[in-house]
Amino acid sequence: INAEYMGVARPLVQYLAAHRVHVTLADSNAESADRVASGLGGVTPMGLNVSETAEVESLVKRADAVVSMLPFTLHSIPAQLAIRNRKHFLTTSYVSTEMRKLDQAARDEGVMLINECGLDPGLDHMSAKRVIDSIHRAGDQLVGFESFCGGLPVPEVADNPLAYKFSWSPRGVLLAALNGAKWRADGTSAGVPEGSLWEALWSVPVKGFAAPFVGVPNRDSTQYLDAYGVSGCRDFVRGTLRYEAWPPVISALIRLGWLALSPPPLPGQSFAANMLALSGANSEINHSDAAAVRRCTAAKLGAKEETTRIVDAMDWLGLLDSNTVVEAPTLLDAVCDLMLAKMQYAPGERDMIVMRHAFKVAQSTGKQRMRTSTLVSRGSPDGTTAMSKTVGLPVAIACRQVLSGNWSSRSGVIIPVDEDVYTPILDELEGLGIAFEETDAEA
Repeated sequence: INAEYMGVARPLVQYLAAHRVHVTLADSNAESADRVASGLGGVTPMGLNVSETAEVESLVKRADAVVSMLPFTLHSIPAQLAIRNRKHFLTTSYVSTEMRKLDQAARDEGVMLINECGLDPGLDHMSAKRVIDSIHRAGDQLVGFESFCGGLPVPEVADNPLAYKFSWSPRGVLLAALNGAKWRADGTSAGVPEGSLWEALWSVPVKGFAAPFVGVPNRDSTQYLDAYGVSGCRDFVRGTLRYEAWPPVISALIRLGWLALSPPPLPGQSFAANMLALSGANSEINHSDAAAVRRCTAAKLGAKEETTRIVDAMDWLGLLDSNTVVEAPTLLDAVCDLMLAKMQYAPGERDMIVMRHAFKVAQSTGKQRMRTSTLVSRGSPDGTTAMSKTVGLPVAIACRQVLSGNWSSRSGVIIPVDEDVYTPILDELEGLGIAFEETDAEA
C-alpha cells in the first residue's frame, strides 16, 4: 500500500518478486503503482484509496501478509483489517499510540504487527541490539550508547549552503526540526523543548570522512532502554546525522519564525518583506534594500561568528528576495517550496546513508572498552537511492520471513530487537551489500 512512498517501494517489490512472491501493489494514484511495477513479473499494480475500507478489506482477505507504506497516521486502518482477517501486517513506521492499542487484539488472533522495520527505525535497532546482545553474552555491561543515522548527499554533491538535498517533499523534515527530544545523560533524564532541538548537538566522527558529522537527538530515546535490555545504561541517545552546515541554518529559521505554522505570511508581500517583519525591523525600511534586509536579519540573529554564513544561506535559498511574493498557507510551507525548488537531487547525483553506533562497555574485569558499529551505504549508479534500499529491503526480508512461517510463535506489536528476528534480516542484507563495520578498542 502506497507504491511510491519516498521511492522505497521499488526495492521492496523487486525483492519480493525475485523470490516468487506475488505482490498486489496499491496506490491512490494508479500510474504510480504502474511505474513501480514496470518490468517486474508477478506484480499486480492498481489504484486504491485507503479510505475505501470495503475494497481494502477485499484485498486483505486475498493476501497472506500486508505491508503498509502509508503515512503513519493511516496505518491503523489496514492494520485493523489485517487483524480481523488474521493476516500479518508490516510497516517501517514508529509504533504509534493507535498501533499500540491494537496489540491485544492482534495477540488474540495470532497476528503479528511488525513495526519499525525499515532504516531508522529498523536497521538502527537490529544492528545496535546485535552488539548489545554480544556484550551481555560476554558478561559485560553497556554503560554508554550513542546512535546516529542520516540520509545525506554524498560529499561531492553536498554543494549548497545547507549541505543537504531532497528526493521528496521537505515538509516532514522541517516539521521534525521543531520537535523536542529526551535522552539519558550521566544516569539522569535530559532533554530540550520543542523549537530548541538544534541547540543540542553531538560531534560524530565516521571513518572515511574528513570532518565529523553533527548529531541531533531524535524524539524520546529513553523509551528504548527497556526494549534494548539496558535499563541501567547511564548515557543513552539516539538521533539524526547532518553535515555541520545544516544545524545553524535550521536553528536560525526556527528562531526567526520561518518554520511557524501560524500566523500566515504577510498577504501579497515578498520574502524580503516577511523577513523584515520577522526580524522586528522598522516598518519604514524598504524591502527592496537588500543591504538593509541583510543587516536586520543579522541583527535579529545576534553577533555570532557564523551569522554571516547563515544570512548568506538564507539569501541563496530566496528568503531575502524582494521580487518574489510568498504564496503559501504558512511560513513553513513557503520555506518548503523554496527548498523543493533549489535543493533537489539532480539526475546522476547520489545519496548515502550513514549510521554509527558507539557502545561504552564496562567489562567484568573492571576495564572499559569502546565498540562501534558503522554503516555507510551509497546510492547505485542506476539511480536506486541508498534510502530506498535501506528502508525497503529490511521490511521486504521481514515479509518473506513471515510468509515462510519462521516467526509463527509471535503475535502482537513487534519491533525487531530479538535475535531470531534481526539475525536473518541482517545476514541477508550483508549478502546484498548492506553491511556494518564493527570496531573494538580500549576506552
